[in-house]
Amino acid sequence: MGKRNRHPKKVPDVAPTVKELPSLDEMLDEIPKEEFFQQVDKLAPKSKVDYHLDETGKTETHDRIVKLRYIPVAWGIPFDEVVFSKWVINTIGLPMMPWDTVITTTSTYLPDARNTIHKNFVEASDAEWLVMLDSDVLPPLDFLHRLMAHKKKMVGGWYRKKGDLYQPVVYDFSHNDEDGKAKYDIRHEPGYGLESVDAAGAGCWLMHRDVAEAIGPKPYDMIRGGEDLELCRKVVLAGFELFIDWDIACAHCGVAIV
Repeated sequence: MGKRNRHPKKVPDVAPTVKELPSLDEMLDEIPKEEFFQQVDKLAPKSKVDYHLDETGKTETHDRIVKLRYIPVAWGIPFDEVVFSKWVINTIGLPMMPWDTVITTTSTYLPDARNTIHKNFVEASDAEWLVMLDSDVLPPLDFLHRLMAHKKKMVGGWYRKKGDLYQPVVYDFSHNDEDGKAKYDIRHEPGYGLESVDAAGAGCWLMHRDVAEAIGPKPYDMIRGGEDLELCRKVVLAGFELFIDWDIACAHCGVAIV
């Protein structure tokens, strides 16, 4: 039987520091990011099915797109006072990545909420892109990949207006009135493909940082009309073009048709 060690190893007074985990950029320094994500994407399932119950207790399936995106974005979500269950179910399926950020606010006054999100994106976020998604707009699950593929600095999906004749919330510039307010004519029918437009509702926009910084930290106001039309006016005056992808038709809670 061997001798017991009567002199145990001395415990240091200060625990050694644990090295911090490397960031994603550090881990991928020696690997081309795009190639890495393409390889990982091949191993991931292309869709996932979630389940939820409808109001009668019947099980419904909900397809969820699973696709990796290595470019981080900021998700700006202004909330209304009511959050629709259909919106929550749809949003769960959207392709949010772990390296994305979400910017929202407790204010339910839409111009203030949008300005808070926009200012936070400009001043505090490192992301290159801002996705503005209203809490009553349900885009197709792959909408972001499709918008980013256009390589436009301001591009969005479309949805119909609540009430009235359910026209698309897309507008053509008409004229400036005596007070300098821009007047627009609403579209009566959807268009086709990718189209340059004068203005549209702000419920589903993809905006590049160049645009966000050019129009200032608080581009939304009601001085000359609706806050989304004022945003579009400022974007155009800053020298940028706005695009709508008519193939990205979003549901608008409270509207019976898409």
